[in-house]
Amino acid sequence: MATAQELYLPEDCWESIFKIFFNECGEHNRYLPSLSVLSKQFLSVTGRFQSSLVIFDQTLPFLPSLLQRFINLTSLNLAHITRDRDALLTQISCFTLQVKSLNLSNHASIPANGLQVFSQKITTLTSLICSNIGHIKKSDLYLIAEGFPLLEELDLSLPKDIDFYDDFDINAITLALPKLRKVNLSGNYYINDLSIFYVCRNCEFLEEVVMFNCKNLTDIGIASAIRERPNLMSFSINLSEAMSTSMELMDSLQSLERLSCLDLSFSYISDQLLSSLADKCINLRRLMLRRCTGYSHTGICNLLSMSGFLQHLDLQNAMFLNDYRVAVFSKFLFNLVSINLSHCRRLTESTLFELVENCPSLDEIRMEYTCIGKFGVEKLSSSTDFAHMKMKSLHLAYNPFLNDETIKWFTSICPNLEVLDVSNCSCISEGIVEVLRCCKIMHLNLSSCENVNLHAMNFQVPMLEVLNLSYTRTDDKTLDAISKSCSGLLQLELERCYSITGKGVKQVVEKCTRLKEINLRYCCKVSVGVGLWMGMNGDGVGPVVPSGLIALNDSLRSLKRLSCLELSFSYITNQLLASLADKALNLRRLVLRRCTGYSYTGILYLLSRSRFLQHLDLQNAMFLNDHRVAELSKHLFSLASINLSHCRELTESTLFALVENCPFLDEIRMEDTYIGNPCFHTGCTFSSRTVSAHMEMKSLYLANNTLLNDAIIKLFASICLNLQLLDVNNCSCISDEGIVEVLRSCKIVHLNLSSCPKVNLHRLNFQVPTLEVLKLSMTRIDYRTLYAISKSCSGLQQLNLEECLLVTAKGVKKVIENCTRLKEINLRYCRNTAADVDIWLAMALSRPSLRKIMAPSHFCPRDTKWKPLLDHGCFLSP
Repeated sequence: MATAQELYLPEDCWESIFKIFFNECGEHNRYLPSLSVLSKQFLSVTGRFQSSLVIFDQTLPFLPSLLQRFINLTSLNLAHITRDRDALLTQISCFTLQVKSLNLSNHASIPANGLQVFSQKITTLTSLICSNIGHIKKSDLYLIAEGFPLLEELDLSLPKDIDFYDDFDINAITLALPKLRKVNLSGNYYINDLSIFYVCRNCEFLEEVVMFNCKNLTDIGIASAIRERPNLMSFSINLSEAMSTSMELMDSLQSLERLSCLDLSFSYISDQLLSSLADKCINLRRLMLRRCTGYSHTGICNLLSMSGFLQHLDLQNAMFLNDYRVAVFSKFLFNLVSINLSHCRRLTESTLFELVENCPSLDEIRMEYTCIGKFGVEKLSSSTDFAHMKMKSLHLAYNPFLNDETIKWFTSICPNLEVLDVSNCSCISEGIVEVLRCCKIMHLNLSSCENVNLHAMNFQVPMLEVLNLSYTRTDDKTLDAISKSCSGLLQLELERCYSITGKGVKQVVEKCTRLKEINLRYCCKVSVGVGLWMGMNGDGVGPVVPSGLIALNDSLRSLKRLSCLELSFSYITNQLLASLADKALNLRRLVLRRCTGYSYTGILYLLSRSRFLQHLDLQNAMFLNDHRVAELSKHLFSLASINLSHCRELTESTLFALVENCPFLDEIRMEDTYIGNPCFHTGCTFSSRTVSAHMEMKSLYLANNTLLNDAIIKLFASICLNLQLLDVNNCSCISDEGIVEVLRSCKIVHLNLSSCPKVNLHRLNFQVPTLEVLKLSMTRIDYRTLYAISKSCSGLQQLNLEECLLVTAKGVKKVIENCTRLKEINLRYCRNTAADVDIWLAMALSRPSLRKIMAPSHFCPRDTKWKPLLDHGCFLSP
């Protein structure tokens, strides 16, 4: 038998072995069992492979030993630290490290003292990231320039405030950083034409420039700067309409012969600009036109036909695209690796088929918020052999028509699929099992797919590592199938899976031996007993109540004057609630938002003895149903407000019981419930009883009730005559019939109709003098709607039209002219509004009350254009 001495390998051999091993594992390294725990020799060897370290507050006590162990650290991330970063940088500088990258983002200021000490001790830094800093001083920039002359990458994006303007000498700073290759100055309002000119002229190695949302730049300034640095490889900037038609800018972009990445996201771009790039035959590898407006199929097709080497394409929100148009340009994209067509509402599964067939190198497709599944797959057939397709990632979230038939079809054309995201696709059910059977899925996101179950999964899925089942109807039977089939599972998301219990979770934990992470937030039926998680509670014993909770009971009972008790996001027991009830505390406010552990028995006992209670929050109390709320409401005579959101078994019967039994009730929150669903009725409905007016009711929050309909809305209009606030956003069954009746009968001041696709308010032909706030974002409103609003809502003060794609400047002008009290208007992503600044300026100046305009994304005027508006006291937000 060989001795330990004979089996010993020197550390350099192990280092070579581990290097090959880690390279093979790639991005899955973080899930591997730690080799360092196997032996002291492995501890020493593996320490040399750690090149980056993210430091948290919890890391600080162990930092000295970590810095001694990881001698080859080259990257430090301090973005998550909340403590004294000056002292931390001073401490780090005491170690002999060759740090090349330092991240100081997301803080109130740059730690100047610590950074100065760091720069004196560690002179190897080539990358400094200071993004999202609250306040940047001029001295900070001079410190960076003087202390780190070897910098190749500098990120100073998105500062909230600066203390310098005209006297800022960017020429001197860029001269002090001659090796700079990448610079990100996005969101810096002090950046002007001269600034970008000096950056490009003084940094001869500059390859990448990112300057999104720099409002002081002009087309002439950008063009002049680009000509100073013709070797730029990556350029990212926002363009206004005037810029996109500028001949100077077009000529300068054409001069960038090495340009491989062009990012014009959130810009107004013209077909003329795209055609000019095509004429020059620039060899783009990456083209990002995310949420751009102004261009058409002609322009993009012209450019793509000349971009044979393009690998990454982002056309998110290109609303002119349809299946045929994508099929046309996909034939030019032989080398395409990834494409983003999300929010292109006219695309179906035909587009997906054409991309897979015409782009053999395609690895990733994003088609979220499209119409995949709407027309079926029976007409899609091809002789193409898909067996060797490289397709690895498919992101299809928020496709309401995506169904089992389409999902099964995917398995036949993407046999090598590894990542599939179909979250919020409500029509998917058992078809997902076929995907797991036929593909090589490693990461599967089924979040909010309410009809999905994995009960039929009776085969091995050894490659599945990450599974997201949050917000689904997953139960213990599903967990049993997972535990038997997914032995390689590393991460399991079960947030808000209200049907699972500790028994099912325990089975997964026991059988999925590689499991690293599990998310059980708001799983109210899962025991919090420590014994369960230590393997000591396998006999079905109920949750273990910590001894500290008993002491808490006694301490709360001693507070004789306690009137407000908030235990949100806590585990509480019926014993605790009973002890409070027995003490007869005069509670006025009780907030048990998203609490677990207690039951109907405990809350009923407490509320029956809390006759002065005015505010009650039982959000996510999943044991509640209509009958139980009706019983509780009989004890709440003094109640003024109640929150029952996310209680999924409640219907309009609960609303009726509350209105009938609580005469002083002013506010009800019942978001994300089952109002309108007859399957869950457990008591009598509104129509079966006499309903009297409830004059106190002022606010009603019913968002995300997808079955809420006009009949219920009209009934409430007849009951709550003094209703002032109504929030029914994302209630897809509501139409004009119900909303107009509410506006006619009630005294509505604030109305939220966002994401209500059937509402257009064309029937609004009477005065609504009390309405002040109207939210219509992401709806199908058009000129007729805005005309009706301008005639009926003269007292309107705030109007939200974000992402209303049918809105035009003509309709907005009507509102601005006739709504004489209008103070704020939101037009973000209203792509059909005019881009002529003078038109909008004239409209805004015609309305003295207007104080805030949230402009469409294609508005990027120079500050001088908007100066009269700013002088007028109106704030323009991009």
